[in-house]
Amino acid sequence: MSAIKFFPSKSYSIRRYTLARGDAEIGQIDCGGPGGAAAITIGGTTCTPVTDSVLRGKFHLDVNGTRIASAQSVGIWRRYFTVQAGEKSYTLKQASWFGRRFALLDDGAEVGRIGVTNALSGRCSAELPDDLPPEMQAFLIWLVISTWRRAATTAVVAGTMAGR
Repeated sequence: MSAIKFFPSKSYSIRRYTLARGDAEIGQIDCGGPGGAAAITIGGTTCTPVTDSVLRGKFHLDVNGTRIASAQSVGIWRRYFTVQAGEKSYTLKQASWFGRRFALLDDGAEVGRIGVTNALSGRCSAELPDDLPPEMQAFLIWLVISTWRRAATTAVVAGTMAGR
């Protein structure tokens, strides 16, 4: 299991992230935004993570027009996903109360983790099985980042509504 470090490409950005192994950059995640689609670039290959349904929590990853993975969110408050990659099925679930760490489970056993390592700088780390393709590893990281972004948006909306 090797670590992928990921961090905002610009200070305090929650849209674009750089992926690195050791000191070498291996890719980028662009979470998209209003009018822009998300994209994952790994070693010259561009993958498309897609949100099929925010309300139903369905997501998938396409590489060159072929779906290689899908994820289904299970419950609004219990932040966890069932992830299907080929014949393999995983669970990606929130491992900490505040949702800043996730665990990757294979048949109930933890095989990886993704989380914040330095909240002030926005630096994070993913320790995932080496037998997972890099695109799949980046997809799992994108799912976690997307969950963090939704939680931040929900907090802003709730704060705005409470101020009325």
